[in-house]
Amino acid sequence: MNKTIKPIIALVIYGFLSPLVAAQTGLNAWQSWLGKQVESHPAIIAAKKKMQAEVRLSEGGKQPVYNPELLTEYERDGSDNNLTVGVSQTLDWWDQRGRLKTQSESQRVIAEKNYIWAKQQQKGAILQAIINWESAKEKADLAQKQEEQIATLIKIVKQRQKTGDLGQVDAELTYLSLSQRLNETASSIARLQKARLDLQALLVDWSGQDINIPEAFWQQQNFAVDDELIKQHPLVQVALQRWYVSRQAEKLAKIRLKSDPTIEINAGNSGNNGLLRFNLTIPLNIRNNYQYRSDAAIEQTRSAEADYQAVKRQQAFLMKSALSVLKAYQKRYVRWVNLMQDRAQRSEGLIKKLWLSGDMSTTEYLLALQQRSEGLLAGIELKTQFQSAYIDWLLVSGQI
Repeated sequence: MNKTIKPIIALVIYGFLSPLVAAQTGLNAWQSWLGKQVESHPAIIAAKKKMQAEVRLSEGGKQPVYNPELLTEYERDGSDNNLTVGVSQTLDWWDQRGRLKTQSESQRVIAEKNYIWAKQQQKGAILQAIINWESAKEKADLAQKQEEQIATLIKIVKQRQKTGDLGQVDAELTYLSLSQRLNETASSIARLQKARLDLQALLVDWSGQDINIPEAFWQQQNFAVDDELIKQHPLVQVALQRWYVSRQAEKLAKIRLKSDPTIEINAGNSGNNGLLRFNLTIPLNIRNNYQYRSDAAIEQTRSAEADYQAVKRQQAFLMKSALSVLKAYQKRYVRWVNLMQDRAQRSEGLIKKLWLSGDMSTTEYLLALQQRSEGLLAGIELKTQFQSAYIDWLLVSGQI
């Protein structure tokens, strides 16, 4: 290849990939910040400690089922002192430990998946709070700008009244419009303060600075419901592992219908003679064979299996529902963005120009301002609903 062409190709490739690399780097940094906020929250710290405690408890299933017992006996027979020392050990003849070990592994997975789900819920709550805060900021900014517009309009109306260009009715309508705007601005600012406090409660390290969710975040996830995605959801995984625990409990119940033998070895002296004694004890399940425990365990296994199928089915429908809602909002939001592109600024200047030139009455001007406001508010609300639907989809699909 020509030596001159190679650098050109390299520059073209760099120019194409550079924005993508920068976007991904920014997304990774933002996600790292979000992860730290989640993990440092007291609720998640508590959830982590709970998980660690449950993991420690699950370790018990890996330990031997029976501990040995130390036996001692002392007897005085006339002038003779009889002393024996022994050890007793019940044998895990039917390998209960193997079942308990498998069960403990499932219990460990349950603890970890519950912790993962707690973090996902916390992350979803933070993202939703950020969305609400951003939406409240945009609405409050819009309300304040409109209040300023009406205040400026009143000054112009007063000047035009002096020249006889406008009547008293126009002035009264403008005053009424300003009073309405004052109420809407106050409500918007109150909602902004509430949204800010809601977000602050979820973020441990935040001083009120802007939080901009990278655009790449809204374009990175899988938009399809498949069986593998359903199975990997933390709630489905928890239900599955609980079924596994029940299955092992059923096998344990069947094992415990059988008896584990106990061996006992004693050594000592009786008078002047040495003593060595061996005992074997086998419980006889004659009067009570404990079959009811096995029968109950079978039913619990069937119940756990049904629960797993129910959770899996519910999660599938939740995913489908969330995805359909997301696509509906996404389609309309993209359409709104394309429809309103640059129109918001142009429309403001146009209607003001028409009013000043006398081609539009004050009533029509105020109505046009109101319609423009409603259009912008509709866009903010549509964006909020789209982003909320996106977060809901990530949460119910376990991708957050």
